[in-house]
Amino acid sequence: MGRWGDGEMVHSIVLPRLPTLDSRLPTAYCLLPTPYSLLRVILASYPRKTQTFYCDQKISITKFMLSTTTHALKEWAVAVDALEAGKTIMLLRKGGIREQGNCFSVAHHQVLLYPTYEHQKPNLLKPDYAGVVKPVPSGWHPETVRIGSWASITDILPVTEQSTVAALLPYHIWNEQFASERLKWKPRQPLYVLLLRTYQLPEPVITPYHQEYGGCRSWIDLVEPISYQGVVPVWNDREYIEQVREIRSLIQD
Repeated sequence: MGRWGDGEMVHSIVLPRLPTLDSRLPTAYCLLPTPYSLLRVILASYPRKTQTFYCDQKISITKFMLSTTTHALKEWAVAVDALEAGKTIMLLRKGGIREQGNCFSVAHHQVLLYPTYEHQKPNLLKPDYAGVVKPVPSGWHPETVRIGSWASITDILPVTEQSTVAALLPYHIWNEQFASERLKWKPRQPLYVLLLRTYQLPEPVITPYHQEYGGCRSWIDLVEPISYQGVVPVWNDREYIEQVREIRSLIQD
């Protein structure tokens, strides 16, 4: 991905073999960038029939490539539900024991939200959320998983002070014990505050559980891609910007 012209984003896409013997055409399966304005310039000297075929193929391929993903962020199911319901925009992370380098990093900024159940603990949640959690045996996983949302991680804010963690309490679903314990665990590493702009999928997707999805790690790649075309934001632009502003001000003070 790069930029073209007035800051316009450029995506490389793979196009199929063209139905022509014109020697001026690019080789089969060549890479062409978007936007469409650039494509029109490239094709201007080609026969009209070729231009039409090329553009039709490009539109369908671009729609598929830019609106599906396999990238997913694992999070407690109760937290995913809260994000989808607009109760919070915040997650707190230190990283799982199977994270690369044993520390947290953001692998993808746009992800599906993948609910997990095994490590949910009611005693670490605020009362409104603790009551909806049903503990499951260690190693238990559902046969299928409901994925109902996609999110853009807009802010990654490191926190190292207990006073800041306490000030953030109204903005997430966990209680003081959880936030304090997460800060103290691996004390040389900061606690990361993630702010997510969450979008609901038009229809939830039920996907089979696979063994490779397990383990204490934040990021997984699903076996089958899921479309996020037509997603609807949980927070409108004004509400989300204001919420982010409030949280940033607490962390930066």
